[in-house]
Amino acid sequence: MPKLIQSTVKSQKLTIFLADSSNNYIILFKQIITLLNLNCELFVCSDGETLLNYINSKILFPDYIFIDINLPKINGVNCLSQIKTKYPSNTFYVIMMENKLCQSTINTCYRYGATCFIDKLVDEEFLKNILNYCFNNLNQNVFEKEFVLNKIVAKQINMEMM
Repeated sequence: MPKLIQSTVKSQKLTIFLADSSNNYIILFKQIITLLNLNCELFVCSDGETLLNYINSKILFPDYIFIDINLPKINGVNCLSQIKTKYPSNTFYVIMMENKLCQSTINTCYRYGATCFIDKLVDEEFLKNILNYCFNNLNQNVFEKEFVLNKIVAKQINMEMM
């Protein structure tokens, strides 16, 4: 069984927003964040309108925003566009997520300023490795533009962790 390396991003408390309408995915995401032992505060919302209200309230600005493409009320692509238009110079990471990787959607997300893209159809172990990789490497700015984290990449990450 592959060994999971715990995240090294522990020195500062991270603020993470997760926007996803799937209760199962939210539960899985929370479990993985706990397993990674991240020093973070996780805010969850189930639609795009609530996400934008959180961000526009300016009470708390996130370090990471995970957005499902298929959000109700305001879809993930529109949320991304509005966030990056209103806060173009803020230093936060926007990670887009989708069940079906569609190249035109991926291209649109990168045009609007997405940091990377996660294929949601990976299993729990791969998702742990992908999130761990995100939290450790985004802070070090090692991602290249238009980086898609999917099963192929997760397998490579997994091999590097052994």
